[in-house]
Amino acid sequence: MGPGFKYHVITISAIFLALTVGLVVGSLTVSPRLVRTFSGALHNLNITVQQDLAAKRQQVANYQKFLDKVMPSLVQKDLQGQAITLIQVGDYSDPIPAIQTVVSQAGGEVVDVITLQHILSDDGGLLDQRLTELHSDHPNLPTTRAKLLNLLATTLVKGENANDPVLGPLQDAGLISFHSNYPLQPVCHRFVLLAGSHADATPRVTDVDAPLIAALQHLGATVVMCEPQNASVSDVPVYHSLGLQVPTIDNVDDSIGLYSLVLALQGGVSGDFGVKPTAKDLIPTPSSS
Repeated sequence: MGPGFKYHVITISAIFLALTVGLVVGSLTVSPRLVRTFSGALHNLNITVQQDLAAKRQQVANYQKFLDKVMPSLVQKDLQGQAITLIQVGDYSDPIPAIQTVVSQAGGEVVDVITLQHILSDDGGLLDQRLTELHSDHPNLPTTRAKLLNLLATTLVKGENANDPVLGPLQDAGLISFHSNYPLQPVCHRFVLLAGSHADATPRVTDVDAPLIAALQHLGATVVMCEPQNASVSDVPVYHSLGLQVPTIDNVDDSIGLYSLVLALQGGVSGDFGVKPTAKDLIPTPSSS
């Protein structure tokens, strides 16, 4: 390596060293000022964002108050004289009181509230054992899940034979539970299935929801599926994959979803409504009558 090249290396090194020293020294004088500038800007931005959020929250609260006030007028007589049975198939019971209220405001009545217990979707033999034991005490009760769900649908639509009880023994066996007093008031042609799950519910929808819906629809009943917007896992995609032909409402825990539920329970409604990606529209088209 000749002396000339060494000179250039030393020169270039000196230049980079000078730049480095300059950057360090410069940062000592410039950075605090930049930090203060940026800190002030961020502080102002945070204030603006918080003010905007507060305004939006107030706007949402005002809309909610408005809906609460006008809901009775919106749904008045839409379900006049209609009996509704609410069946909880999913993991969320919170919307039940609001559903009962809006049905009442529409002139109808939720006559029965039933929860189907998780054991009904069991595939490990526990359900088979329970059904076998039930059948030995109540020969009118079948030993398979599909036939049991079909019998449950028939009982709810047509009524219970006092000589061959169905609902009481199912409750005693821990397969279903009632939110209302037993004996229930069967003979109903409009049903709400309250779905929504904490985790993937494909087996439950396949083995419980689907055959129950088929049995109810075969008997001429109107069936609407709904779930809360805050459900950890939406059941709507599974309903789609199974081709279940029922209207779905994915936000029944707010006033808009409750209004949609009343419209859907009138019958003749199809499609998916709400605010999730699976929804095709916000609400069903209100009847012109």
